[in-house]
Amino acid sequence: MKTTPSRATGTDAPDRPTPDARRSPAGLEVVGRDDELAALRRFLGRPPGLPAAVVVQGEPGSGKTTVFEAGVRLALGAGFRILAARPAEAERDLSFAGLRDMLDQSFEELAAELPAPQLRALGVALLREELPPGERLEVGAVATGLVTALRGLARSGPVLVGVDDAQWLDPASTAAVRFAVRRLEGSPLALLVVERTGRTGRPPALLERTLPEERVVRLPLGPLSVGALSVVLRGRLGLSLTRPVLRRLHATSGGNPFFALEIGRALVARGASGEPGEPLPVPDSLHDLVRERIGLLSPRARDLLPTVAA
Repeated sequence: MKTTPSRATGTDAPDRPTPDARRSPAGLEVVGRDDELAALRRFLGRPPGLPAAVVVQGEPGSGKTTVFEAGVRLALGAGFRILAARPAEAERDLSFAGLRDMLDQSFEELAAELPAPQLRALGVALLREELPPGERLEVGAVATGLVTALRGLARSGPVLVGVDDAQWLDPASTAAVRFAVRRLEGSPLALLVVERTGRTGRPPALLERTLPEERVVRLPLGPLSVGALSVVLRGRLGLSLTRPVLRRLHATSGGNPFFALEIGRALVARGASGEPGEPLPVPDSLHDLVRERIGLLSPRARDLLPTVAA
């Protein structure tokens, strides 16, 4: 897979916090992600063969969904038809939930092009038709129907299949998309896949054994810079901190915008300034995320953490 370097910084001069916010066409603020947005524009303008995919990876709270939404809007501006799914952890066991998100609004348009067996199978998968008693849903017909649907849409222009938090996409939808992508060689189809860090060096399950490596571009989301976090805190919380406090908050949060915002909210709630000698609060909302982050470390690394902390 290709790896696109990511500075993920808000400014080239970290000691001078300068506003580095960009707005997507829909007005969504994107701070400190100029490199990622530029890479998305290049990908949408000149994908490395078709079908092709761009994979955005980052830890919880790193701003993956913000980049995903910005990518969707960039694709709209470039003339792509969007089929998007935004699955949640609680939906992973709901068969074809992701496929329903992608195709529900286009189903009527696609119905005329689908052969009867595929139309019926997709209708059942999308919960638009009931399955007669005693019959089982033919998942192969669902996947083949998706191939026909995507091929039909692609005849009128490029199509972007976008999946945010792809680690929560239900297995049935994952299998159907993989089946379709492998059979749409040469079609103007692009995929925007966002997933949590944790499968380093491996493609998301949605893309495994689906596309050649040279057609997959990876965009890792690194930490935001001190300057970018300053912009985020001012824009979201109206919180302006001194430079030493900003540096402490940056070190404590690891440059993670969600962590930084939660700490900032706790400072505002307590009327604290975080000045030297005053500990930065770690609110309850961060405990689970910190525990998950630590859980990704090897047992040996976890054994060393108390020593490092001391």
